[in-house]
Amino acid sequence: VDLDEKGGLRKAERSERFFDAVGDPLTEKAVRRDNQWVFTSYEGIVHTVDVGGPALGFGATWPLLDDSDRAAQWRIGGLQSLALHEASGRLFVLVHQGPKDTHKDPGTEVWVYDLEERRRIAKLPVPNPTVSFVADQAKLGPLETAGAGVRALRWLLGKTLPNPGV
Repeated sequence: VDLDEKGGLRKAERSERFFDAVGDPLTEKAVRRDNQWVFTSYEGIVHTVDVGGPALGFGATWPLLDDSDRAAQWRIGGLQSLALHEASGRLFVLVHQGPKDTHKDPGTEVWVYDLEERRRIAKLPVPNPTVSFVADQAKLGPLETAGAGVRALRWLLGKTLPNPGV
């Protein structure tokens, strides 16, 4: 879509189809790096769209998940599942374990990918948000004066409370 200076439609064109909207839709929560938008599908396939030229350019797709990840039911998740560090080319993906169509469920890990190499380089567990909140509140009370009290509380709650993800 090309708009004029007043926001009116100057020209509209359709691109070639670049994903399967029925079999494996894309999430609408893309991230941008220069002129390239990075999308993921519900099944964890990366799709890139280059908007820098007169026509859209579509890069080769690649999977975030390998066969063992799929067998363990790892999926993208959360309300905003992607973040990108532009300078390093690192893609951060919030993931969780769950059945098909759980792409809105909270994530329990962040997996880090190198966009140039198209491979995962790290897995980071997501701290339990309840534990973080309670421990931060404890810093305001008598546990803070006990020195290691807040660390002990964080450890204990982290081991006993289920992690709902973020």
